[in-house]
Amino acid sequence: MKYALLVLFSITFATGLLAQNSFTLVYGGEESKRPNCIKQIDDYYYFASCDFILPSYFGNNGEIIKFNMDGKILKKVELITEGQVSGPLRKIHPLSNSEFLVFGAHRQTEESNMSIWVIKMDTALNIIWDKKFQTDILQLNRIRYTVNNSGNIVMILTLSKFVPNYISSMFFVELSIDGEFLRSRYETTGNPNTTNGYSIISHSNGYYAFVDGFSSYLPVPGMGFSERLDLDTNFNITRVLPLPDGMNGYMTAEKINDQSYFLAGEVYYTGFYTEVAVQKTDTSNIVLLSNHSGLPGDIPDQPAWLECMSSVDENIIYTGGNGYPTGGFHTCNLLHPKTFILCNYDSLLNNRWTKYYGSDTACYYMMDLDATDDGGCIMAGTILSPNSNPHKTDVIIIKVDSEGLITSTNKPGTRVMQAVVYPNPGNEYLMLQTGQQNMGAIFTLHNLNGQKLMEQTVNSTTQQALTSELPPGNYVWTLSKGNKVIETGKWIKQ
Repeated sequence: MKYALLVLFSITFATGLLAQNSFTLVYGGEESKRPNCIKQIDDYYYFASCDFILPSYFGNNGEIIKFNMDGKILKKVELITEGQVSGPLRKIHPLSNSEFLVFGAHRQTEESNMSIWVIKMDTALNIIWDKKFQTDILQLNRIRYTVNNSGNIVMILTLSKFVPNYISSMFFVELSIDGEFLRSRYETTGNPNTTNGYSIISHSNGYYAFVDGFSSYLPVPGMGFSERLDLDTNFNITRVLPLPDGMNGYMTAEKINDQSYFLAGEVYYTGFYTEVAVQKTDTSNIVLLSNHSGLPGDIPDQPAWLECMSSVDENIIYTGGNGYPTGGFHTCNLLHPKTFILCNYDSLLNNRWTKYYGSDTACYYMMDLDATDDGGCIMAGTILSPNSNPHKTDVIIIKVDSEGLITSTNKPGTRVMQAVVYPNPGNEYLMLQTGQQNMGAIFTLHNLNGQKLMEQTVNSTTQQALTSELPPGNYVWTLSKGNKVIETGKWIKQ
């Protein structure tokens, strides 16, 4: 499905747009839930979720949920491990329109080490087979995978021990599509306090792994936020390079060809503020194209926790992240409610649009996304209301069309925002953040009597308006294009 030829895609995409579906779905239960993966297979969507009890991130239950293109849940399968793990089910890999693999972690008892868990299922959610591969480490932190030139699955796993200290290592493993173990390698030469494996892609002579914790390999140790490990086919490190432009954080790489790839993650742009960035990079580690977007302000933005980029082909690329992500997914401060940030880019990394998804009554935290065959995108994350008792997260799924719009929702209050204003409350100034699609729009600020106090033409995705001369109180702002109001909201001056 993905990476179809661009000429063929341009034909099918035009017709696909006519039948795009978009919706919002909230899925919960008595225990807190988080989604570890979302993936489109054929005409359905699937996500793997983890049940846990806050403040612990560990539990015994994992779920595969199947829902259709209207957001209706069709079936659920629960898979249980005897020992607690931080997410038994982590990744879904489509094999065909009727079968897929699930990757995760399993523990036999609370005393046992973790096994890599590989499950083959059909789209009716029947288990065809499952296999387990024992490791020498207690817990799994992260798992990413790629398919190599031989058609095999190659995984990069971050494994952790907690006693006497929290230390991490990486584990590389190659499996056949049928679950046959082929080769593996532990990598323990990184800094045990910072080692983390975020993404991996294959090429003709081995792999590129995008990681933290290997700056000691660099000519000037400690330079750079994250690194690229060049690996041979047996997972031996042949070279370590710093990532250009300071790319770091929860990174996702996607191979374009043997000469280039896309890489998305976090980059510092203004002081301590970060945005979600995307690069097209060649194999020599030179950036060919780049762009970034986010919600700059008092709190840095962050890429989606598990995967932050997905593409239909080279001309439809999505990056996802979180605005105001402080405290992670298990906290909520409605003075700065967390929101999904979704960006759509073309093959030259021009930003077609940036949109924000959230509400005034809950915090939204994106964890994964998948570009869908109709040109839209589906996002999975958590939703948390500070009034929940106890503070319990549910899973929220948002499917948008190619313009980033939602047509139906089972979560009243969830909305698509063309722009946001912050800080709110504020004082000396306010900042308007919007997407590239709204250049030339008109921003206005009114008091509650309807008197216009300010009007500006939008000429930047981040624009400041001075408000020091306004009296404290409540105000209404609007963003208009042509004769149409495309966004409105309230702003408070302290």
